[in-house]
Amino acid sequence: MIGRIERIEVEPGVHLAVEVPQPSSKPVVMFSNSIGASMAMWDEVVSRISNQVRVLRYDTRGHGQSDVPAGPYTIEQLGNDALAILDALNIQRVVFCGLSLGGLMGLWIGANGGPRVAGLVLANTAPNFPPPSLWRERAATVRANGMAPWLRPHSIAGSPSHFSSIIRSELKSSAR
Repeated sequence: MIGRIERIEVEPGVHLAVEVPQPSSKPVVMFSNSIGASMAMWDEVVSRISNQVRVLRYDTRGHGQSDVPAGPYTIEQLGNDALAILDALNIQRVVFCGLSLGGLMGLWIGANGGPRVAGLVLANTAPNFPPPSLWRERAATVRANGMAPWLRPHSIAGSPSHFSSIIRSELKSSAR
């Protein structure tokens, strides 16, 4: 962990777990997790870049240590959560980095965030994710079993201890 974890209220009664960056003049990179994951998914990336940028990462609504208000959630709502975090921390400009669901939120932020967006890094994402039934099934699987069913053996082989810590973290957060 690079910063301290705070719970930031993004709308009345909804708090998100946010790793707040240390004060510095370095640019801020905001990381957004994929569906079923938490901010822990960025641990390795953060360890490699934290000496060059200020890291801001958070658990998306319904994920990790963030609140799980009744859904469904819209991309606009999730994008506004990210902007509310920036407002709460008085951060004017970020490079937004998102994976999958986080990337879809990044597309929304890019279109709606105006001058707050210094850049976008979006991976494994699309402007929409049809069909909805596929994502409902995946969400149900993650709720029931955590992220373990989605990890491929070849991805674990390269760094078993790293993936063990991610699986432990995700199993803790999915048990909520």
